[in-house]
Amino acid sequence: MAAMPPELRGPFLTRIGIAENDARLSNVATTRTAKDSAFSKWCTYMQKHNMPINLQGLNEPIRQFQAFAVAYRLGEITGNRVKSGTVEKALQAIGEAIQRLANLDTDPRLDHRGGLKWQLRALLKAWKSVDPPAERAAPCNITIVRHAIA
Repeated sequence: MAAMPPELRGPFLTRIGIAENDARLSNVATTRTAKDSAFSKWCTYMQKHNMPINLQGLNEPIRQFQAFAVAYRLGEITGNRVKSGTVEKALQAIGEAIQRLANLDTDPRLDHRGGLKWQLRALLKAWKSVDPPAERAAPCNITIVRHAIA
C-alpha cells in the first residue's frame, strides 16, 4: 500500500470494503446476527476489563481469548452455560471481526499454519470431551413409518 499512488488508495480501499461486505453477505441472516452478537459481547467484555477490543499492544492476546472463552462457556456473558461448539463459533466470529477491523493479515486466534493456536485448541478439545452429545432427532426410516401406519 505504501508504494501505491495516493490518488489510488481511496478507491482501492473502497473496493476492498465492498468485497469484504459482499463476502459477509454470503452468510445467511441468522449466521450474520450470531456473529455480530458474539463480537458485541466481546466488545462489552473487553471494555469492562479496560482492554483494547482489537488486542493491539497486548503481549499475549491469546490470553484474552482464553479468558473470554471460559466466561462465555460458564454463562457469565450469555446468562446460560454453553457447549464447546458454541464457544468455538463465537471465537471464530470474534477473530474474523478483529482481523477485518484491525486490518490484520491473519486472524489473531490462528497460528502460522492457519490452525487454532494450541492454547485454544487444547481448551476446546478438553471441553468437547466432557460435553454431552448433541440432542438431535434421529431420522426415521420411511419403510418403518409406512408399516406402522398401515
